[in-house]
Amino acid sequence: MNDIVKSDSLSPLVQAAMSGQLDTDKLSKLLEIQERYEANEARKAFHLALARFKKNDLVLEKDRIVSHATRTGGEKTYRHTSLGAGMGVLNPLLATEDLNMTWKPTQDLDNGGMITVTATMTHAMGHSESCALSASPEDSGGKNNLQAIGSTISYLERYTGFALCGVASMDQDDDGGKMKEPEYITVDQVDGIKIRLKKNDISEERFLKWLAGPPVKCGSIEEIQVQSLDIVNKRIESAVRASSMEARQ
Repeated sequence: MNDIVKSDSLSPLVQAAMSGQLDTDKLSKLLEIQERYEANEARKAFHLALARFKKNDLVLEKDRIVSHATRTGGEKTYRHTSLGAGMGVLNPLLATEDLNMTWKPTQDLDNGGMITVTATMTHAMGHSESCALSASPEDSGGKNNLQAIGSTISYLERYTGFALCGVASMDQDDDGGKMKEPEYITVDQVDGIKIRLKKNDISEERFLKWLAGPPVKCGSIEEIQVQSLDIVNKRIESAVRASSMEARQ
């Protein structure tokens, strides 16, 4: 036995049992106690590391604009933080605390192809915690079956990963805690606004400064949310009327 397993690679308890200082029953009980102790220490280390991680001032840029047709024939446009951009910020911070994130996707073909993604955050000492979400393949916008599966996996990876990191609230709606992406105006609406500004000699620079303040509060025309479109249109109409009055005087 000693020729097969080096003694310095064994637990001191196992070494004591091998030398005859402990019988197997006592060894079993002591190993159970040791395992519980080590698991508890690993759990405490995990939560301490996660608490330190969450002290970081996390700001995730919404780097992706998505536009697709709705089932009613309209078009939906919104901006969100992609998994790559989000984890690009989060991974170095997680690594500093000896934390690592992994994902495991599965598909239930007996349940309409339902896809489940499980995100797991693991500490170097071995303790891990998981978060799982499920959804049907997202086939909007004419996606084929493989694209629909890939889109859903990406969506679920993003939300499960951000949830474990404690940043899911950045993309949550207050209505029952359901996930909701902010909805932005369409590309055609963006172009329409720019054309109206140019046609009526309205300074785009001054218009952007107005957008940055209340009640719209956005940094560009592309970031105007659907619920603010009426306010923006009224602002342009007001600027056009003011310009027309000045021209008549």
